[in-house]
Amino acid sequence: MKSKKRPFVYILNATMRSAVSLPEFGRAFTGRIVSLVRTHALIKEDQAPVVSFQGLLRAELDPY
Repeated sequence: MKSKKRPFVYILNATMRSAVSLPEFGRAFTGRIVSLVRTHALIKEDQAPVVSFQGLLRAELDPY
């Protein structure tokens, strides 16, 4: 499996284990993917050589 797909498979499996209903799965999976995308964008788009820890936490936890 390509390394770019591994995070999504991990998120999918973790969400399937913890969700008790399909709607809950949808919300949780979407939230986790949004967190991953926001964190990735923050790291890739930030012009500074260092990304703040607060910025990373906010990107990861805001969907929740």
